[in-house]
Amino acid sequence: MNESSMSQFVASFGQIRWGVWFDSVDVDSVADFLLNSYRTLIDIHFPLKKVRIRGNSDYPVRWFNAELRKMRNTVEAMRLVYTVTGDAVDKTAYDTFRKVYRNAIQTTKKRVNAELRKMRNTVEAMRLVYTVTGDAVDKTAYDTFRKVYRNAIQTTKKRVYASFIEDSSHKSRDIWRIINFEGNRKARVNPVDIGVDELNYFFVTYADNLVSSLTGSNVDALDYLKYVPKPVNSFCLLSVTNTEVSHAIGTLSCSKSSDIYGINSDVVRNTRDFLIDPLVYLINLSFRTGRFPRAFKNSKVVPIFKKGDPTEPKNYRPISVVCILGKIIEIILKERLLGYFKRFSLLHASQFGYMSERSTIDAVLRVVEGIVEAPGRLVMYADDASFISSDRDLQRLAMTVRAIETRAESWYSANRLMLNRDKTQKIVFSTANDVGAGVPDAALLGVVLDSKLCWSSHVEMVRRRLSSHIFLLRQIKRITTENVQLSVYFALIHSQLSSGVVLWGNSGAVVRLFRLQKRSVRIVRLFRLQKRSVRIVADAAPRESCRSYFSKYGIMTLPCLYICYTLLEIHKNITSYKTQADNHCYTLLEIHKNITSYKTQADNHCYNTRYANNLRIPKLRLTKSIKNTTNVNLYNVLPSQWRSLHYSLFKIRIKEFMLKYCFYSVDEFLTFDMRDV
Repeated sequence: MNESSMSQFVASFGQIRWGVWFDSVDVDSVADFLLNSYRTLIDIHFPLKKVRIRGNSDYPVRWFNAELRKMRNTVEAMRLVYTVTGDAVDKTAYDTFRKVYRNAIQTTKKRVNAELRKMRNTVEAMRLVYTVTGDAVDKTAYDTFRKVYRNAIQTTKKRVYASFIEDSSHKSRDIWRIINFEGNRKARVNPVDIGVDELNYFFVTYADNLVSSLTGSNVDALDYLKYVPKPVNSFCLLSVTNTEVSHAIGTLSCSKSSDIYGINSDVVRNTRDFLIDPLVYLINLSFRTGRFPRAFKNSKVVPIFKKGDPTEPKNYRPISVVCILGKIIEIILKERLLGYFKRFSLLHASQFGYMSERSTIDAVLRVVEGIVEAPGRLVMYADDASFISSDRDLQRLAMTVRAIETRAESWYSANRLMLNRDKTQKIVFSTANDVGAGVPDAALLGVVLDSKLCWSSHVEMVRRRLSSHIFLLRQIKRITTENVQLSVYFALIHSQLSSGVVLWGNSGAVVRLFRLQKRSVRIVRLFRLQKRSVRIVADAAPRESCRSYFSKYGIMTLPCLYICYTLLEIHKNITSYKTQADNHCYTLLEIHKNITSYKTQADNHCYNTRYANNLRIPKLRLTKSIKNTTNVNLYNVLPSQWRSLHYSLFKIRIKEFMLKYCFYSVDEFLTFDMRDV
């Protein structure tokens, strides 16, 4: 697909007459006509072509540049003119320009590699001379020119990659192509072929086999709902408008992947103006008749190998590419359902999956809160569920856990669900050194929880990932520009450091991560200095500070990330907190309790106090728990005028402040004189 063919496709799609179908009452007929219109025009304007792949297919950059692409389009246009007119003059012009185009291709091919090839031959010749003569002068000349040759390779790569990314229409994708190629990250190819029919049969019959293997239940699923208050307001599907459908199309991801009919989001977005009216009619007809178009139910399933024996169908994950037009209807239905659930408070507070205001980190925070403060709680995120119970006696706790497990299995069985025991883990959280029960740590939604909640296991996992990413960053720094390196840093390193940092950002093990982060920042800086590696520069200037480079590149230090995200969480949920006046202690885990009362010092006193608006610092008995009060101290040291800011302005102010001062520790922030800001 290119701009020319897309423009022709949109023009042809706009000439379709939909009037006759606006009187139809058959959902499937309207849907079939819409899909057939797309498929016919796609076959005309975007025909499939056979392409022969030559050379290294993984190499991200080709000699075929923007200038040649422009010439190729001109050749195609001249060929079409000659085909339509049949004029001899047009044919002569076409043949002449085609020769110019082919000569330009050959010239470009030679120019890209000729200089490096000449230098390589010179290096080989100098090596042979040194091998024959054994002269130290010849060896020195050989070593010197070999370094020049290698530097020329890096410079050429850098220039070609920079030009490639600059001309790219999908910069993010092409940057990752370069990263994967330079890091030798080749796509995993399944060593054993498995029959398509075998996979299809397994996926089609899997649900039936799973249901047949379920044990019968003596409890009706509706019995679990008899104590749940029934909603007094019914749900109805009102007619959709052109604005709603246009907004739903705009929310589609910008993906080039096509559904089973060959339609992708790019095609739908470009034909939005002509598609809205027929799609509005189709959706409203579907709502009135209560029927979802049969053709929209067809999906393209791609099996992705997970692990284990590649000949076993159960080791493949089916990824379904649904019909893009059916996805638009699903988006509208989702908004209607969630709006109804929220309006009448029908969703449980423990539901975090598929909620726009909640994330996986919020779910993990609720789990940790239940461990510390509120036993007997259930937290769910999509198909992940966590049951939390507490007791001072280990035997009584084990009995309680078995009872919870029995009740959960009964609920699963009544609702025709199956518990995955391979992924079910029991972990005992305790401040004692060894309780002798449960697993030492367990992963929950990407965060590793250990039995003492000291986050050492999670920090170690992040450290291993960062070590690998820093090696990759060091590899690509020689052949990419500074902007590309920063993009890689934020994609690989920053994303790991910021994920769940409010949980583990103040643990004692983060010092190692901070050292790795400083090392990666030095790599970005060293690109400009053309140094080979971080270790070489660290030996030359071991006391050189990275603080100025953090600020220059807009990168927060790890302590600043923890401080920033913690302050944002507190400020966003400030109504959940009580102030210094109350006889209660608060930690970050209590943000999500949604306590509506908000008192000040004046509620307990008839006079004003100096720290009336401060959050109360908890008094804890154990030294291990002292760090839980850090988040309260962080918020209390902020200037009072900052606390009164709207959340969006508060977020901007905090980020600017962190990037300006780049604190190397939480204590450095707590002791900072806020009168200077």
